[in-house]
This record gives sequence, C-alpha cells and structure tokens, in this order.
Amino acid sequence: MEFGKVYVVYNEWIKDPETGEMPYKIGITKNTVDDRFYGLGLKMPGEFVCYFAYKFNENYAKVEKTLHKMLNQSNINGEWFSINEEALDGIKQVCELAGGVLITEKIKEEIEEVTENKINPYLENIVNRWNEISDMKAVGKSQRWKSIHIPGINSGVHYHFKVHNSKELKIELVCWTKMYPDMEILFMEFDELKIKDNIFKYMPPNNWYIKNGWKGKIFTILSIERVNDIIEIMKLFIEQTKDKIINKCNKE
Repeated sequence: MEFGKVYVVYNEWIKDPETGEMPYKIGITKNTVDDRFYGLGLKMPGEFVCYFAYKFNENYAKVEKTLHKMLNQSNINGEWFSINEEALDGIKQVCELAGGVLITEKIKEEIEEVTENKINPYLENIVNRWNEISDMKAVGKSQRWKSIHIPGINSGVHYHFKVHNSKELKIELVCWTKMYPDMEILFMEFDELKIKDNIFKYMPPNNWYIKNGWKGKIFTILSIERVNDIIEIMKLFIEQTKDKIINKCNKE
C-alpha cells in the first residue's frame, strides 16, 4: 500500500508587506519531510513552516486534486492559494472525511530532529565566527539560515548565510519588499560578480514573485566546511555591494 502526505505550508517571507496577506501552499509528497522542505527552501528565501499535514493511504493524490479544485478561485500561482482561516478549516474537514490522519506534530518533530543533527552545528559555527568580527550581526531563529540586517535600510533587504544542503552553504543578498521598486535593476549590475574565484549570480523573480514584492537575489554557493573562506567572502561581498544598496534604497 502506498502512503502519502497532504500538507499545507507557509513562509513569512512571502507575506505581502502592504496588505499583510500570506499565501499557503497545498501539496503532496511521498518523500521524507526533510527532503520536501529542502526542495521548497531552495526556491525562495525564508523558512517554511508546516501549518498542518495529514497522512493518507492510496488516495492522497485525489485529495490534493479535490482541494485544488475546491479552492480554484483563490489560486494565485501553481499550488499557492490566498485563503483565510475558514478555508483552512475546510481543508482540514476534507482531509478528515477522506480518512486522513493528522500528523502535524510528528512532521515538526522530524524537521527539528533533522535540522539539529545535520545542519545546526555548521551554521552555528559560521554565524558565531561572523558575529565575533562584524558589527552587522547575523540574526534570526531559523537553524537553516540567518539574515544580516543592513544599517540605514528600513526593511526587506538582507544578506544571508543560508544552508543549501547538508554539504553546501549559500551566501546571498535578497530584496523582499515593494518599498524599493527598482532594486532588480541594481541587482543586475552585480550579475557575474567575482570574489576570490567565486561567481555571484543574479536570480530574477518570476511574475508571481514580482507581484509579491521579491526583486530577486544575488548568490554564490560554497562548501559548508570552508568556514574561513565563507567569512572572508561574505566580508568582501558586503564591502563591494553595501554602499550601492544603501544609496539605492535611500533614493527611492
């Protein structure tokens, strides 16, 4: 018998800064929870949170299709829906009527266990080393990424140490706000930026990300064990981009 999970997740980074609305992703997976959350995390910044999830026998794909059809008018992109608490309660009712078993707490425990065992020691070491030598502190509760706030900018633009997978770490600069409408133009100027033989690439947003305020990101990926290189490259990256970012944001 084939088992699967129907899940509803959200990401605080995707909240519309103007309306406060936050979309939810309704999907299914046969893989481990950790693998699925990694797949989501690679596509956008921020931390994904499991709002609730149900385990099913063979009919989990049919349940997903039923939910997507039921919420079609609230669909904003792919498996993402702009829905309220009443709709979320309706999703739970459909899952329960279809024989689903609520496993939200189990999933959260699995994510916490995998994060602690595979990721946190690396990220914690890097962030602690960074905070020892920099006035721009890395902050945030997530054990997979830490943001570095830029003095002089209100919000939405951050440098990150972000775990790419269990062996690699991503250094990135992202803008997630509608406050700075022309930020992507500046980001394009940094495309192919080379620091110590590491190329920073610009990743442009698609239409849905643009609608929700994301201007893209500039990033490079390094071996997570190269602590000294990671710290040095982050320092140089900030030195070569910070002034332009601050000037751009203060003009808009």
